[in-house]
Amino acid sequence: MAQHQPPRSRTLCYTLLKHYRRNHGFTKGTSRSRALSRLHRPPHSQVAPLVLLPLLLFALLASACSAGKKHASSAATTSSSTSSSAVPALHLALATTARGPERGFNAGAAAKQAAPSLQQFLNRYLTSAFLRPSESQKGWTDLLAMFDSGVESSARQRLDALSLGSAASQVATVRPGRADAKAVALFRGGHPVAASVQLAFDGTADGAQGSGTVHLRAVFQLLNTGAGWRIASFQSNTGSGS
Repeated sequence: MAQHQPPRSRTLCYTLLKHYRRNHGFTKGTSRSRALSRLHRPPHSQVAPLVLLPLLLFALLASACSAGKKHASSAATTSSSTSSSAVPALHLALATTARGPERGFNAGAAAKQAAPSLQQFLNRYLTSAFLRPSESQKGWTDLLAMFDSGVESSARQRLDALSLGSAASQVATVRPGRADAKAVALFRGGHPVAASVQLAFDGTADGAQGSGTVHLRAVFQLLNTGAGWRIASFQSNTGSGS
């Protein structure tokens, strides 16, 4: 199982986080994808939403206190390549909830606001990690561009737990099966700034030597940057699914 948490932030970030948690409450609501009949909570990632909120705030404040991160070029890389070749159809069932500190926060409307961009991001992740085995020939550049610069090198070292990894060279195609996710989006100032996502994926890999199953169970902590969502920390497993 691969895990990576963001580096310790400066004292100012801890002070802001402590103040934020002490002075702001949260409300929540849900928005469920029409295609979702029943959400399976992924094993290895049983993290209660209320526990995740301080982690999301920590990630947000840590990101705000670190400067010089360049995401625009990475975004250009992913957007230009994700439509370059046909891949099997992926149907991801996403259930989204939203939380925010504002008085009178409309959690239901916020969840609907955050869901489309999260759905797009997770679809792109699964496509790069599993449905395009040829990504390995490019060094997984599209996949790694989805990670925050602070954890990109760690993700590169843990590709086997995040994607097809070293097995990609033996795979011709992957037929997607189960794909579902549960997301908690954190809002501030009317916009989603962070999210915690539990993601589950099962598929069948076909190659010259036959077919086999592939699985992913992951928990991602996301930050919404100027170039879109980025993975700021992760816990991921590509072992046996359930």
